[in-house]
Amino acid sequence: MDFPDIETGAEPKSLADRLRARKEQKLSETVRTTLPDTGLTVTYPAFIGHDRVMAAAKIAGKNRTRIGAIVCSQVCTFAGEDGSAEKLTADQFESLLPNADANHLIARVLADEDDGTETTSGN
Repeated sequence: MDFPDIETGAEPKSLADRLRARKEQKLSETVRTTLPDTGLTVTYPAFIGHDRVMAAAKIAGKNRTRIGAIVCSQVCTFAGEDGSAEKLTADQFESLLPNADANHLIARVLADEDDGTETTSGN
């Protein structure tokens, strides 16, 4: 059972309203992590909806092991040497990133593992 908010006394919101509010808050945040092998800095959104993962699964077809690479290639931005933002395709992600870096990033993006990465607000 939900109770009124202690600070405002407002009536509790529905589950969908609470999830929508959390999503809106997270949409303005980004997460930055450093890859353990190459030392590259990668930024990705703090909120990645399940719909994006399902779309990646559809693209991956029977090769389900590609889902992580597809999602990461869609949402991750790598810091270039000149400070520019660069993206990798799923094929580049799979063939150019060392396994330790790929596993680190997929775990952060898909499993939301907290390793002390930096989360910043877009505001």
